[in-house]
Order: sequence, then C-alpha cells, then structure tokens
Amino acid sequence: MAIISNGTTIASGGSLSVSVAPTDAQVASAIASGASAGSVGTYVCVRTDSGTLTPNQTFSGNSNNWKYGGLNFTNIPSGTYRSLGNASSTVGNAGSQVTIAVRIS
Repeated sequence: MAIISNGTTIASGGSLSVSVAPTDAQVASAIASGASAGSVGTYVCVRTDSGTLTPNQTFSGNSNNWKYGGLNFTNIPSGTYRSLGNASSTVGNAGSQVTIAVRIS
C-alpha cells in the first residue's frame, strides 16, 4: 500500500487491516465477565426525591436526591451518571419520578 500526495509517494509498505464488529456471543461474554453491578457502563433505574432530570443530563450519585427506582429508597452508588430520559419530583405521579441512567464515571 502507498500513500501518494500530489503525485509523490510519501509512504509505502505495510498493510491495511479491517476489523469487523464483534459477534453477539463476544459482546455477551464481555458484559457477563466485565460489568459488575454499579460499575461504569452499567444502567440504573433512578428515582428522584427532589429534582429534575432531562435526557443527556449528567448528575452525581453523591446526593440524597437520587435513589434506586424500586421501593427500597436506597441511594445509588457514588459516581457520575447520564440520564436517558425525563424524571421530575414535582409531578405528583410516582412513574414520572423514575428514569434510566448510565454510569459514565
């Protein structure tokens, strides 16, 4: 392979490798072996007691405002998260207080 600029070869030799997407089995194996609950890259159903979340908003898990979405009202682990939807404590409906977030750090 050669790289030519304005008719002049500026680099030659080597090869071009093309990578293919991983198989479903490879992805499933990587997820199963590498992601533990609460680690970066995992998802959490989050509930707000006081505040509002919008899509793509980042927020800190170091707050009493963000709980697991279930009924146990346990704080989510410390870290930084990105909201994937809307949630608001000001809407009286409990379903509106919950969304999914991904832990980004």
